[in-house]
Amino acid sequence: MATRFLLVLAVACWPVGAWAYIDPGSGLLLVQGVISAVIGAIFIARRTLAQGLARVAAALGLRSAPAAADANAEPGSEPPTDPATR
Repeated sequence: MATRFLLVLAVACWPVGAWAYIDPGSGLLLVQGVISAVIGAIFIARRTLAQGLARVAAALGLRSAPAAADANAEPGSEPPTDPATR
């Protein structure tokens, strides 16, 4: 019984030529997945790096931390009021 198992295992693990191919649809899907993963990783790394640098700059006092509501508003400024819109 053990010899039969070893024989089957040896035949199953014997290297042979596969003569297989990836058709163009599957290959392009694989390439698209790899490209999108790389581009997504670049965007995530860029955003994470920018947030980290902003925190370090704010901690060192080089720049004030951006406000959560409006990052472009200056401190103490109010939105302009137009008398015509009242």
